[in-house]
Amino acid sequence: MLVTVSLGLLAALVGRAVVAAVPAVALVVLPCLLAVAGLAPWLLAITPAAGFAITQSVPTFAHVDVVLSPLGGYYPLPPWAGPTVTCAYAALALGAAVIAHRRKAMR
Repeated sequence: MLVTVSLGLLAALVGRAVVAAVPAVALVVLPCLLAVAGLAPWLLAITPAAGFAITQSVPTFAHVDVVLSPLGGYYPLPPWAGPTVTCAYAALALGAAVIAHRRKAMR
């Protein structure tokens, strides 16, 4: 869903879905890969990949060992903040698409 929202809004901004596919996938997949590798776990808090924090709403149990990494289902945000970050990126992309459309319409 995250990639779909990102792709749709970036396609409206850029004008072509094919051109928008690469940055849309990169904004979601690349931060996850870097966080799993341990290089930049903070990216999961500020990129659209933060939406995966909603999976932390599933309860964990004390008798189950959980690795504190994205592979183990741990994200640096509370469950409610993940969709909030994703909605903020969607609003930002929508605003940019509206501005770009108005500029094209004025020409």
